[in-house]
Amino acid sequence: MQAEPVRPRKVISIEDLSAAVALLNGSEALRRKPNQALLFQYLAKRLLDGVAETAKEYTLAVEALGRDPGFDPKTDSIVRVEMRKLRQTLDEFFEDGPGKDSPVALRVPKGVYALEAVPRAGAPLVSTARKPPLHRLAFAAIPLAALAMLAAWFLNLSEPSSPPSRPASPQPGAGPLSTVRILAGNLAEGFTDSSGRQWETDRYFEGGIATQQRAVQIVNVDDPRLFQSLREGAFSYHIPLKPGLYELRLYFAEWLYGQGASAGGGETSRVFRITLNGRTAYEPLDVVAEAPGRGVAMRKVFLNVSPATDGKLHIGFEILRPDKAFVNAIEVVPGLKDRMLPLRMVAAAHPAIDNQGNQWEPDTFVLGGRRESRSRPIVGAPSEALFRSERFGHFTYHLHAVRGHRYRLNLWMAEQYFGFPGTSATAHRSFDLWANGSTLLQDFDPMREAGGPGRAVRRSFGGLRPDAYGAIRLQFVPVRNYALVNALELLDEGPE
Repeated sequence: MQAEPVRPRKVISIEDLSAAVALLNGSEALRRKPNQALLFQYLAKRLLDGVAETAKEYTLAVEALGRDPGFDPKTDSIVRVEMRKLRQTLDEFFEDGPGKDSPVALRVPKGVYALEAVPRAGAPLVSTARKPPLHRLAFAAIPLAALAMLAAWFLNLSEPSSPPSRPASPQPGAGPLSTVRILAGNLAEGFTDSSGRQWETDRYFEGGIATQQRAVQIVNVDDPRLFQSLREGAFSYHIPLKPGLYELRLYFAEWLYGQGASAGGGETSRVFRITLNGRTAYEPLDVVAEAPGRGVAMRKVFLNVSPATDGKLHIGFEILRPDKAFVNAIEVVPGLKDRMLPLRMVAAAHPAIDNQGNQWEPDTFVLGGRRESRSRPIVGAPSEALFRSERFGHFTYHLHAVRGHRYRLNLWMAEQYFGFPGTSATAHRSFDLWANGSTLLQDFDPMREAGGPGRAVRRSFGGLRPDAYGAIRLQFVPVRNYALVNALELLDEGPE
């Protein structure tokens, strides 16, 4: 009897697998489903690590969803419910949604708590013949270094408490400058934000306490996960960096003190100092006052930042009065001398790339208004990508800048509702725009200014000064119907 020929096993490339994971991880499908997102990221890490066993319900509840160690699967069905929802989300996303053309589909087979990758043209690469165990992915053709880089997206530290973290410094040498993004106080998992940026678990810290608060509501951002953990107390970070010039961004949102908080209080409840390489960089910082309010996110920007002689950037958080200092997230990116990096935002849920290749992030740090997708062709548009969505209503942007610098603000708008069939011939909108209390636009009608609907109009304002807290607060106030904006750009004109 002739033996059946051995057929070569299909292998999913690291590029296709990483694209499938990133496609879903940064998509709208998971954006407002935090429990499903946490489960997906936890299972994706296990998939990348080649873990053979299906995850246990208790483990998923405690390690992925942050439930108390006393969690009882017999009385709490959260894992079963959310896994069923995640299974449906994956099926919809890769069958009829944005992932339908992906060469790799991801799914959760019935009866197991595990993720599997399926090549479009063939059978599942991960076998589900044995339950609960799953066979490892066939990664034979994938370079180990590349696999390690992808696995780092979902790095999951297992420390039960918060001892000092001292990873080895990178070896100096040629190459691009470092980029570091840290979720302070998060010892469980990283995530990909709405702009596609990878945030890693807490590291490089000394002192302080890691605190989680997954249920906190942050009212002015799309990525509340940046603010669901924090490190607090008197503590410091020692971040290894390649020699060079960097921009440092620190993210904060107060949820313990303020109006409606169980602890009460508000302004002056936490006041602290920030030091860089041993020198005072900012004091006093009162997040409730600067944000302003409880549950309102903000970021502070520091320019001309470089590592000390030991190759590390030392960031200190010192208590002034009366409670602990804290930080939610830390971002270090290659910077410019004496200039803040351009801030470009489009009023959309996803980033946009303009005709010059610049990336515009989804608008954030904004209170009020609502986004609406638009699809009309725009006459005179510098880039159609900037006009596929708009924010309209009564809203305020808090653009975080640097004190002592002047800025240029560029706004792009196009009327895509009034002036078209189905609306009144006399209907239009007009609004005022204020920046830190000064009038920039008054009774502004974008359709009138552009010469008709579906036409782009740009307004530019130079010499803007941040307020005493280092913020440029833009208030869009309706006069008739609602204010609108499609995209905005903030450019640093340099120190005064």
